[in-house]
Amino acid sequence: MAEETLAVAKVGRSHGLKGEFRVWMLSEGADTLEHTRRLVLEADDGRRQEFAIRAVRSAGRGVIVRVEGIRFRDEAEAWKHAVVHVFAADLPELPDDEWYEFELRGLPVVLVATGEVVGEVESIFDNGGHDVLVVVDGDTEFQVPFVDGMAEVEDERVLIDPPEGLIEVTRSARTEARK
Repeated sequence: MAEETLAVAKVGRSHGLKGEFRVWMLSEGADTLEHTRRLVLEADDGRRQEFAIRAVRSAGRGVIVRVEGIRFRDEAEAWKHAVVHVFAADLPELPDDEWYEFELRGLPVVLVATGEVVGEVESIFDNGGHDVLVVVDGDTEFQVPFVDGMAEVEDERVLIDPPEGLIEVTRSARTEARK
């Protein structure tokens, strides 16, 4: 069985002459690559290749990466726009009150007030102030702030206690692109 990988970044332009490349993280956690020993690059044309990480360093809002097997600028340029994946098994363990997004995806979402399952977690995004859960239920979705007192993870499910009307206000039809 293939190891689970997670998309964490996108390759930008090459950096320097020795095969390094800049990556842009898809979400918070630029240090994700600093804690892993290997990555997989997946190009637009379907090429997919695993590389051992040699060096990672911060560079402004991006990260500069050097991997085994890419030694020259033109080799790095060949992976421009590739998606950077890391292996889930290589990620560091988080404190008990923190989760990686992939650990929450698919968990049932339950209303505290009624015990009713109202959907499952599809994704999480940062709205600038806090994380927000995107919950899907068939052909609709809604959003719930992932903050203390409104959402918590317990026993492989997400318990939510939203203010009255929040689900209805944020509910919308799912678009074909997100199904």
